[in-house]
Amino acid sequence: MTNLCFPQETIHKAEILDTLSELNSNRLYPLWISGGDFNMIARMEEKKGGRRRGNRDGNILKDFIQNN
Repeated sequence: MTNLCFPQETIHKAEILDTLSELNSNRLYPLWISGGDFNMIARMEEKKGGRRRGNRDGNILKDFIQNN
């Protein structure tokens, strides 16, 4: 199990997701659970409350989910 709290900057989020993908490709057991605060949303429809802004991270997160 991996518990995460992501930074706000998109470039750092992408680096962490790349590292997680690398770890996932080398794991010995079939089950991997990752949770925590990714500070990302895949689709704007998921956002509740707060200020509306662009979703620069959406494609990065969707690709990570699809690949892992």
